[in-house]
Amino acid sequence: MKFESVPSKKPRIGVYISEELKAKAEIVAESESRSLSNWITVLIEEAVERAESEGKIKFDD
Repeated sequence: MKFESVPSKKPRIGVYISEELKAKAEIVAESESRSLSNWITVLIEEAVERAESEGKIKFDD
């Protein structure tokens, strides 16, 4: 499955991971019909929500 690149004004982050981990992550993302970037975003959102619900972090809205 090929994903189109859409320009975004969202902030970018860069990470270094092994080729093996990237390849495996791409397979998981594709199995969920997501781009790798979107899949990673979902993982981060879930981790932040979990940390908030566990009281590890708190943000004033």
